[in-house]
Amino acid sequence: MRGILVILILAALIYLALNLFQITGGKEGEGVLEKPSKTRIAVVKTDLNQIALSVERYYMSKGELPSSLKEVLGYVPSDPWGRKIKYTVLSESSFELRSAGPDRRFDTGDDVTLIR
Repeated sequence: MRGILVILILAALIYLALNLFQITGGKEGEGVLEKPSKTRIAVVKTDLNQIALSVERYYMSKGELPSSLKEVLGYVPSDPWGRKIKYTVLSESSFELRSAGPDRRFDTGDDVTLIR
């Protein structure tokens, strides 16, 4: 009886793990557990908003936008896919923050952007 219970619990845990994570390919024959893109997109949107707040505070105190994120944060943050966040000054008071998105390439359809 205990054996069956253990098997059922293990099966339930495996089922939950497979539904919380998706398997993506690495090199041929490898499988890597990765959080679903929807979760990562939500995380990067939150991150971009937090970074934007820091940039806006800098602007309010200095009267100008920073030339880089390193000037504000002391480093350039990465997105959930391991790429550095791109910061672009658009005008005297406007800027863009960009994540490369799931395909890890900038200026493609899956980029996550925030313009302020």
